[in-house]
This record gives sequence, structure tokens and C-alpha cells, in this order.
Amino acid sequence: MRKTSLVVFVLAILVLSLSAVQAQAPVQIRWYVGLGGGTDGEQATLQQAVADEFNASQSEIELVLEVVDNAQAYNVLNTQIAAGNAPDIVGPMGIRGRASFPGAWL
Repeated sequence: MRKTSLVVFVLAILVLSLSAVQAQAPVQIRWYVGLGGGTDGEQATLQQAVADEFNASQSEIELVLEVVDNAQAYNVLNTQIAAGNAPDIVGPMGIRGRASFPGAWL
């Protein structure tokens, strides 16, 4: 009887842990656009299509596109970095965008 109780206990733990794993939300990867030409009409549409296609292809990662108007993009990104909330991916960008954040890129 004791062995049966142990088996039932172990099975219950396994079922609970598997349901907890399945219930986890996908990891969000933030893609910041605005330091270059990425906010232009057709390019913005293509970037959203890439994010949508990636998100539809799997369920573990959610690619979140953050498009910020170029006039505010430098200040917004600087604030995010200073607050410890930097995006995971930044781009497309040109020389000015890269040079505006020395030491921030891998």
C-alpha cells in the first residue's frame, strides 16, 4: 500500500509540473525600430510581416515589434537603456543610430 501511495504522489507531481510548464507564457523578445529607415511605410509593413510569420511559426517566443517615430526614437531608447529596460534587438539603423549609443551594442 505504501509503494502505491508513493507512485500516485510521484505521478501527481509530474502531472502538476507538466501542466505548469505548458501554462508558461512565451518569452518576449522586443525588436526596437526607429533609429533608421525602419519606420517608412513599406519597410514597417515588411517588418511586421516578419514578426507575424515568426510568431505564427512557434509558441515559445513572441517577437514584439516596437516602432517609434525617428524624431522621438533616440530619446525613447536612451530612456529605456537608462532604466534597465533595453530592447533585445535594435534596427535597422544607420551610422548615426549606431554612433549615438557608444558601448550599448554587443
